[in-house]
Amino acid sequence: MYNDILLSGGRSFATCMVNEETGQFAETAMIFYLDELKEVSQQTNDQVKYICKHQATRRVNLKKVLNPKVWKDGSTYLKVQVEDLEDVDTEETYPDDDQLLMQVFREVVDLQDKLKEEPRFSPTLFSMFNSETNLEDEEVWSLVNLWQTLANERVGAVRKKKTDEVSRRHERYGRL
Repeated sequence: MYNDILLSGGRSFATCMVNEETGQFAETAMIFYLDELKEVSQQTNDQVKYICKHQATRRVNLKKVLNPKVWKDGSTYLKVQVEDLEDVDTEETYPDDDQLLMQVFREVVDLQDKLKEEPRFSPTLFSMFNSETNLEDEEVWSLVNLWQTLANERVGAVRKKKTDEVSRRHERYGRL
């Protein structure tokens, strides 16, 4: 996808939640704008190709997947047709909600750090937010994306732990 972004000059892409059991996509997706892209494959021996910085810019409704056959084989990313989702309360602010949201986020980060939980949020993430009482729309959506990423990482970590456990048991029984 990033190769296509570099070649086309387009710097935006959509991402949405997917129900792991049914494979169904959420109706609403977030558009991310690629602010920075740094190629680091040589420095990481091809373990990591790019380090990127994105900005959540707006929400869209997914209308149609244009290449659905690639979903099963994973040969490339999905291309979708979208429709902008108009926010109707763009001028309203919610300082009490913003403050509560940031307070809960800070408590989770502190607790994860105290428990040395993996994966976990880094305390450096607080620098992404200009205020704890009046969050900009982009900051709210960035926070939503952080939670989504953490949830996906945790699912992956649990899956790996279970797979490793099954492998260990299989090896143990194979030696009997």
